[in-house]
Amino acid sequence: MKKILTIILLLGNFISIQAQITELPNGNVGIGTTTPLDKFDIHQGGLTLSTPNQGIGYGKNLNGITWVVDDDSAGRISETAAAIRFLGTSNWNGSTSPSLLSFETIGAAGEGTVQRMIIDHKGNVGIGTNNPFDKFDIHQGGITLSTPNQGIANGKNLNGITWVVDDDSAGRISETAAAIRFLGTGNWNGSTSPSLLSFETIGVANSGTIQRMVIDHLGNVGIGTTAPDSKLTVKGKIHAEEIKVDLSVPAPDYVFKKDYDLLTIAQVQQHIKEKGHLPNIPSAKVLETEGVDLGLMNMKLLEKIEELTLYTIDQENKIKKLENQSSKIEDLEKKIALLIIQLKK
Repeated sequence: MKKILTIILLLGNFISIQAQITELPNGNVGIGTTTPLDKFDIHQGGLTLSTPNQGIGYGKNLNGITWVVDDDSAGRISETAAAIRFLGTSNWNGSTSPSLLSFETIGAAGEGTVQRMIIDHKGNVGIGTNNPFDKFDIHQGGITLSTPNQGIANGKNLNGITWVVDDDSAGRISETAAAIRFLGTGNWNGSTSPSLLSFETIGVANSGTIQRMVIDHLGNVGIGTTAPDSKLTVKGKIHAEEIKVDLSVPAPDYVFKKDYDLLTIAQVQQHIKEKGHLPNIPSAKVLETEGVDLGLMNMKLLEKIEELTLYTIDQENKIKKLENQSSKIEDLEKKIALLIIQLKK
C-alpha cells in the first residue's frame, strides 16, 4: 500500500512539473512561461541553489545572491548588505532609453542600500556620482593606493599623494610637504568661472602649504604671485645661465642709414635739460610704474650706443681735422720764426 502511494505522489509531482516547464522547438526552455525568450527563461519566480546560504532568486532576502533583469523596473544582484542594480526603461536585449548598472551597499541602520558606484550607458564609471562626465569620475572622494605611505585620497594627511578634481571646491595632489591644488567654481569638463592650478610647499613649521607657483585659466604662469598678467610673471629674482628674447621691434641698424635724423649734441643737451632723460628713453618714473620691457629696452639702449658711435666717429673726424690744422699752424709758426731771424740779420 505504501509503495502504491509513493508512486502516485511521484507521478503527480512529475505531471505538475511538466505543466510548468515549456520547451520550444528552437531549444528555448521556460519555467513559469509558455513563451521563453532565451535558452533559459524563468518568469515570475526565482532559482535557488541547494548550497546553504547561496542562491539566485527574485524578491528574496537571501544570504546569497539575488539577480533580476527586469523589463521596465529595477533588477538587483544583492547580498545581505550589497546590491548590483540594473536600471533601465526597456528590455535588456535592446533598450531604447539609457540604462545604468548601479553598485550599492547598506548604509546606516534602516537606511537600505546606498549607491556607491555606477556604470552608465556610455561606459562611464562614476564613484560618488550618478552622472559621470568621463570614463572614470570620482566625486567627493579619492583613491588610496595600498602601498604604505603612498596614496591618492581626498582630505587625508598621507605621506603619499592626495588628488581631487571636484565640482566647486579645491582639489589637491599633495605629499607631506608639497601640494598641487585645483581651484575653480565649475565642473572640470567646462568651468564657467576662472580656474587655477596652484603648486604649493610647506613653509615654516605648522604654517601649512604656501603657494609658490600658479597657472591660471588663461595659461599664464605666476611665480611668487597669484595674479600673473603675462605668460610668465615672476615676483622675485631670476638666476639663469642664458636668456633668449625674440624681438618684437626692429633692430636699430636704421641709425646707420644716411637718412637717419641724428640729433646734434646741442639738441640732446637741450632735451636732457628739459626732460631729465635721454631722447626716446622712458623716464625713471615710467620705468618704476610700468616696469621694463627687456626686448624693447635693449633695442633702445642699442640705438643710443649706435648714436654714440656716430657721435664718436664725427668727433674723431673733427679731431683729425684739428690735428691736421694744428700741424699746419706749427709749420707756419716755424717758417715765420725763420723769416724773423733772417730779417734781423
